[in-house]
Amino acid sequence: MGLSSSTYYLPAPAGMMDEGRKCFNSMVNDFHLKPWMEHYGCMVDLLCRAGLVSEAFEFVQNMPDKPDTIIWRMLLGACQAQGDASLASQIMNHLHDTGPKNSGDYGLLSNMYAAVAEWDNVKEIRKEMKEKGVVKQDPGSSSIEL
Repeated sequence: MGLSSSTYYLPAPAGMMDEGRKCFNSMVNDFHLKPWMEHYGCMVDLLCRAGLVSEAFEFVQNMPDKPDTIIWRMLLGACQAQGDASLASQIMNHLHDTGPKNSGDYGLLSNMYAAVAEWDNVKEIRKEMKEKGVVKQDPGSSSIEL
């Protein structure tokens, strides 16, 4: 029996934490299925939407497989929504270990520090970007031709 990530994702918007947890645990314990990264991502999203960012971080740290950058960025975005700059800083350390440097990650953290007037940290982030050669990307654009 397979469980698609879109089926699993359904409880998140409705705020049905217990239902989502039950579904994930049933998949693992009752059906003995190994969750895909997408399933872990859905669980992280579910926890973050419920405001349980610290619990989501703990969940990610206990994953049997190494989390991908998408999961770390989900957590980083949730930290911004919750205003948790301390946890965001820890998550950035994990992002440094998982893949190429992304200016958006640095921008998010810098903006979080700016929002709480931690200007020394903002300066440190920008300095780190410069030292590591992380270039701020131009925002994308699109057009519609009629």
